[in-house]
Amino acid sequence: MRENNAASWSLAGPMTLETAAGLRVEGDDWLQAEAGAVRTLDLGKVTAVDSAAIALLLEWQRLARQRSLQLDVVNAPDRIRKIASISDLEAMIGLA
Repeated sequence: MRENNAASWSLAGPMTLETAAGLRVEGDDWLQAEAGAVRTLDLGKVTAVDSAAIALLLEWQRLARQRSLQLDVVNAPDRIRKIASISDLEAMIGLA
């Protein structure tokens, strides 16, 4: 589930393998913007995560770079931060 406007997207609910495919499509659509735009992804209402969350964040950052966008990730749950830290991916997914 998401709440969004053109510049920000607030995810709510699980960000797991079970929800990843649908979230990927939504995220890809949301990242359709003019070059130079800034997008803010708010993860403050995410209730569950697994490694699929990291994969999604990596993919969205790749897509943002490809489209010359800036993607800021805010309010990431501790679980995402821990997985990213163990994998040394904080900077790549925008948590640094």
